[in-house]
Amino acid sequence: MSFATEVYHVTEASNIESIQKAGLQPRIGPRASAFGELVPAIYTFSTAVACVDGIMGWLGEALPDEDIVILALDIQGLETSIEVEWECKVLEPIAPSRIRQVFSEELFVNEQNMLEQSPLYKLHEASRP
Repeated sequence: MSFATEVYHVTEASNIESIQKAGLQPRIGPRASAFGELVPAIYTFSTAVACVDGIMGWLGEALPDEDIVILALDIQGLETSIEVEWECKVLEPIAPSRIRQVFSEELFVNEQNMLEQSPLYKLHEASRP
């Protein structure tokens, strides 16, 4: 499986200041621990569509009742582990300089929903293997 070099990480909005200063570190957090993960990683979604699906489903239910943000991250050249098509585990630190964009949940979900309605998106998705 191959992925683009941009992935999406969901976190609580209260974490953004720290992340913008120190970046992201691989770890086994509460949600990863609950799923039985054994390898410290930064858990990301491989596509924006997968990220929206996660937010609207299991991840949205698992997150605390707090505002969340979505980080678009450049992972080119970083060590990753890919076990399922919708998730990319980044196994080394992600520096703040690799944060390409920070989205509010509402803006991100709305933009992706609008994109999915576009004829070009539908054509692109229909051509995927």
